[in-house]
Amino acid sequence: MLRHSDDFKLNVKTIWNIKTRCDVMKKQKNTTWMKIHLILLSVLLLGACSSDDNSTKDEGPLLSHASLTMKIDGVPWSTDYAIVQTNMGEATEDEFVMITITGVNHIGDSDTDFETFGIHIFVDNSDFNNPKGIYLAPPPFDENIGYSFGLWQVEDVHYVSVDSNDPLRKVGKMEITDFEIEERSVGGLIYTSLSGTFEFEMWGTDMETGGQTGNINITEGRFNISETSLF
Repeated sequence: MLRHSDDFKLNVKTIWNIKTRCDVMKKQKNTTWMKIHLILLSVLLLGACSSDDNSTKDEGPLLSHASLTMKIDGVPWSTDYAIVQTNMGEATEDEFVMITITGVNHIGDSDTDFETFGIHIFVDNSDFNNPKGIYLAPPPFDENIGYSFGLWQVEDVHYVSVDSNDPLRKVGKMEITDFEIEERSVGGLIYTSLSGTFEFEMWGTDMETGGQTGNINITEGRFNISETSLF
């Protein structure tokens, strides 16, 4: 059993980790939407150029299939766009690869009016060529490899897959069921396709006031994402 002093330290560390990850997600919000607009702009430009091409060869769509669906407290939710990214930056030092799945749902007239759902998956370097399996959430404090972490953002409220009252309790999981890997001239080996399922219980924080907003249940989550990015 944890002593009160140890329990206090764990909760402080958890709150710090949650705040840090949410701040990173908030900074990435506009960047993600900007990248999506650049992708669509590139598609339109390339489409306009190819319209003058007499070739009858079917090149296939530049933007591959991407879907991410789930239920939030029983209510269906789906993305307008979804991408998968492979982050090898810390692989040498920390011996893991971080895969990030991001889904965006545009909910307003402004380019900044959207909901964002993300999953971070920490894959051992030795499992890179076959990442299939279940990744529980959240990671323990002293280890990331083999775990996942869910984030959900609606306006100024950020939800994370960590129980603030019991941060060591596992509150969800995601499973990778299929994947494809390709080597690129920029970025090296990356995941260009990823499929699987997920479910998380998540707790919310109002980033303006710092107040707790309660918890939500993410169920029946499914993703089937081929590379949709040009970066």
